[in-house]
Amino acid sequence: MMKFFIFKILTISLLISTSLQCYALISVGNVSREAAREMGIEVKSRPSGPDMQRVTLRFKKAGKLKDFNVDHGGQVELRLKEIKTSLLREPKPLLHASLQTREIESDTVSVDFTIAQKQISQANLMIIVWSGTRTASGYMIDLKEFLTLE
Repeated sequence: MMKFFIFKILTISLLISTSLQCYALISVGNVSREAAREMGIEVKSRPSGPDMQRVTLRFKKAGKLKDFNVDHGGQVELRLKEIKTSLLREPKPLLHASLQTREIESDTVSVDFTIAQKQISQANLMIIVWSGTRTASGYMIDLKEFLTLE
């Protein structure tokens, strides 16, 4: 009887503790070239060896991006997805990686990375700005819309 009572208390405690977990919400929106210009986002690339590109993303910490703060979870992610092969399903994610950000001025953030030219059509960058402890905004930048490559 005592074992059953202890088991019941442990089970209830486990259920309560797992039900109290709260997950964060990231509201994600795509950023067009025009919207990026208005937001102070700049994406550039230059050749970096055969079939490679060195991509630089810079943005001002102003407007929608004013709360970007690395110390409070702000980050820039590189996301690669498989090439879409079917109209019926979304491409699977292949990679999500946080990039090293650096402040080049007090109000300007920059990230750099090198990518194979043939993978640019599969790549997105997402700027994540936290506005509270559990809510953030993600600004998705589709690289193929921003870079003109031969």
